[in-house]
Amino acid sequence: MGVGQPYFAAQPVATFLTTQWDRIKANLKAGSNQVCAGGFIFDWCDEYWKGDPDNPNPPVVQLGGPAAGFQGGAFAGGYWDEAGFGVTSAVDQSTYGQGKPNISRRLFKGYTAVKTFYNASSESGDELYLTGAQIAAIQSDIQEEIHNDRKELKELRQIDVLHEVSVRRWLQVRLQVLHARLAYPTDEVLEQIDENMTDDGQTLLSKGEKRSTLAELCARLAELQPGG
Repeated sequence: MGVGQPYFAAQPVATFLTTQWDRIKANLKAGSNQVCAGGFIFDWCDEYWKGDPDNPNPPVVQLGGPAAGFQGGAFAGGYWDEAGFGVTSAVDQSTYGQGKPNISRRLFKGYTAVKTFYNASSESGDELYLTGAQIAAIQSDIQEEIHNDRKELKELRQIDVLHEVSVRRWLQVRLQVLHARLAYPTDEVLEQIDENMTDDGQTLLSKGEKRSTLAELCARLAELQPGG
């Protein structure tokens, strides 16, 4: 984004829409704490006047740039951007009508993001809505893992283990990740952080890996907070 940057080349718009979709999904699965019933993309195409052939200065390529009166986190890039409306371009309305060829629109990068997460969902969307019992079952599994890791951490004090410091570090960080997952049991990003720690079967963690994992964890928790 920025002055002189065309909307369709602005990757942050796709990131913005994807982040919003992730937030919607997390809240759809929130059970009794659900605060979202769904969402919609506003809007499908850019403003119609931009496709007006009689416009004395037709915006063939809409240029982006901040408007001081409309700044804030509600807009991709942090500001109201005249070039940032719609996921496809506006076209001359004379192209509409019976017997005319299909309309060809420019697809902005926001469209690509919408297409990606739309195609990742099933037709029914059942996977987006979990029952209270299903959420409770996920939390029960997480609590069991917390219990097991705490037990292993306690046992380290009583036995000699190769690479004990690294194993202890891994267990301590894993417990932080699991407690975060317990608070947000359906969050896919937290689940992925947990999987990254366990997918190779190793229970060792270097100081650098600890820092990067905790940084990723803290960043995600900040995003999940209200207003994050």
